[in-house]
Amino acid sequence: VMDQAFDDVNCKPEPKLECNSIFQLAFHVMHGAIATIVPSGFCSANDAFPGTREIPLMKPLISKPVGLIWQNVNPPLSMPNALSEVLMNAHDEINDAMKY
Repeated sequence: VMDQAFDDVNCKPEPKLECNSIFQLAFHVMHGAIATIVPSGFCSANDAFPGTREIPLMKPLISKPVGLIWQNVNPPLSMPNALSEVLMNAHDEINDAMKY
């Protein structure tokens, strides 16, 4: 996704660090002279990373659908149940708003 976005704007960044953890990337940014690209939802946690700042990437605007899968276990896991409830409530709120 990011490679295509950079190609679209004729930019060829040279990664200095690759990592599987978005939090590790944020900590490296806090303590070094590097930058990273994170999903926009991560911005709400920015206060947890002092010394960092956000610069929204506007062109090209990148959007990628994601899926969530979890295993049905007994007893049910609390996080998937809570997330499911939040998503159902958001769905209902959006549908109610669309009626007006």
